[in-house]
Amino acid sequence: MPAALPIREDLSASELRTLARRESKGRVAARMSAIAHALDGVSLP
Repeated sequence: MPAALPIREDLSASELRTLARRESKGRVAARMSAIAHALDGVSLP
């Protein structure tokens, strides 16, 4: 399994969600939301 990539922490999870809502590309918005969840400590199902 490849090594995990570090997550930048210059934006808070709530700021990242706000940017994700404004993003026009669905795949990019989904990734941003997933990163926001990771910053909040939400685990995958």
